[in-house]
Amino acid sequence: SRAGNRQQYISKFAPAADMDLPVFAGSLMSIDDRQPPFWYEKGERMWFYLGLDVASQAFTTVVWGKSKEGLIVEFYREMVRNYVNLGLQLPYELECESSLNSSYSKTLLKNGAMFQNVRIEANNARGKYIERIFGKVRYGEEKKALGWIARPTAKRESNQLSAEDKIIIPYDQLVEDRLAEIENLNNAPHPNDSSVSRWDY
Repeated sequence: SRAGNRQQYISKFAPAADMDLPVFAGSLMSIDDRQPPFWYEKGERMWFYLGLDVASQAFTTVVWGKSKEGLIVEFYREMVRNYVNLGLQLPYELECESSLNSSYSKTLLKNGAMFQNVRIEANNARGKYIERIFGKVRYGEEKKALGWIARPTAKRESNQLSAEDKIIIPYDQLVEDRLAEIENLNNAPHPNDSSVSRWDY
């Protein structure tokens, strides 16, 4: 409360920890929302909600829109559609943030309902594995793209705001480009087994 910024406080004072990652695809799904750093109108960024299979590090569910409204419901619908179409069972475990998911904690996201185990993190970015992959997407694929907007508080100088004018990217092109980046990431070699792609894993 005194620090005024919970995320900065956690970053400075909460000890970091590494946990063993699951080996089998379908063990753990990590989900979160994000706004890619591009404008489709002046000052307006679109919303994505994404699901990442942690073992394979492949995005298996993606929905998007101009606002967060209704995005979470569409996300779970799309997840079920995707897994049925792929002939796969839903992931065993889910990790998610509380802001959009807490209202489902006694129904859809109750342990044993849609997932056998659900962990809901309250305002803790480091508590979800998907955040690490978001960093790779932002500073790997997206940073090379036209119209990329730097974070105002980036620590590395190469990631800080420049004096260049921000470019507006048409909404449909913005969606197409971000989906292409996700597809590229899914088709990249798996970090622990380069003989297969993340998607094939």
